[in-house]
Amino acid sequence: MKIGLFGGTFDPVHFEHVNLCRHAVKELQLDKLIVMPAGQPPHKRRGRPDKADRWNMCRLAFANLGRCELWNYELSKEGPSYSYLTLRHLRTIYPKDELFFVIGGDSLHDFFTWREPAVIASLCELAVARREGEADGPELTRKFREVFGKEPVFLNYRGKNISSTEARVLTEFGLPTDAVLPKAVRAYVAERGLYRERADFIAGIRDFLTEKRYRHTAYTVAESLNLARRTGCDPEKAFTAAALHDAAKKLSDAELAAYGYLRDPKMPDPVVHAFAGAYLAEHHFGVTDPEILDAIRYHTTGRPAMSTLEKVLYVADCIEKTRDYEGVESFRQAVAEDFETGFVCCLKGTMELLKKDHRDQVSELTGEAYAYYRHELDGREVRANGIF
Repeated sequence: MKIGLFGGTFDPVHFEHVNLCRHAVKELQLDKLIVMPAGQPPHKRRGRPDKADRWNMCRLAFANLGRCELWNYELSKEGPSYSYLTLRHLRTIYPKDELFFVIGGDSLHDFFTWREPAVIASLCELAVARREGEADGPELTRKFREVFGKEPVFLNYRGKNISSTEARVLTEFGLPTDAVLPKAVRAYVAERGLYRERADFIAGIRDFLTEKRYRHTAYTVAESLNLARRTGCDPEKAFTAAALHDAAKKLSDAELAAYGYLRDPKMPDPVVHAFAGAYLAEHHFGVTDPEILDAIRYHTTGRPAMSTLEKVLYVADCIEKTRDYEGVESFRQAVAEDFETGFVCCLKGTMELLKKDHRDQVSELTGEAYAYYRHELDGREVRANGIF
């Protein structure tokens, strides 16, 4: 038989989880696809929802999907869930069957850092489903072949660019999730009140934003959390900085003065909200962490020697999902391939956009930041991509 395994946190289950399973069964001609929620996945957030909630959401999402079986093997175990141990267990049940481990394209990038990847590669075939706009990555395939002596199997199916992070953030911000979550899962999340831990904090932010800016803020939060995971940045700090980064965007000078912030008359108009936003974060929202305040303060200008959190917010603000300006797709691709190089792309693009739209109102900090990072990288990776 051909047996597939699809694991994950499923926090929560979204449409692409279900679609990926449906297409994996069809393309790989699987006799069975085992869907296995992780018990305590390494490097994942803890807290609600608990194991029972994630199991119930999976049960609802996969209820009518043919040839799919839901297993609770990892949920029933204590401690972190590691794929190599699960596959070893699966091999004891199916010693002579053909096993496929189904993962997303983003997981292939991380696969080399997993616990015992060589063991995983020896026990099964890796079946990879990439997302729309995701590069084929021949260098990744070549590396996989060199390290493990085989190549991954790529599905023809291209998934839409949605994630559990997006679903959680949209829920926290009270925005519609009907394009992200199956109906039964949406109803369960609402009934259980999941992903609303920060409801009061977010309600306070909403008063400062237009509807369009509120939506942008939510997607900047989601992108910041994704980038925080990639870069090892503190996700709680990334959430707070992104949620507050545009809090001063719609306030006039008089309104800012009422909060106690007096703008520097020499400060270019496009960057006032960033510095004022850091002031509001500290004096109105009670944020005391200097790293978060600096991320907000420099999210528009950048500056030399930025912290990882500052870079994460800067990039997230540039490429979040609702951004549609000319060139944004090239920035997204650059960030997907290499975060640091992508950051420089965003920095250069922001500077050029400001020069075009605001001419003489470009902050000196932006030019200094661009010069600093261009020099720091020595242009090696960046010139190779035709940016300079």
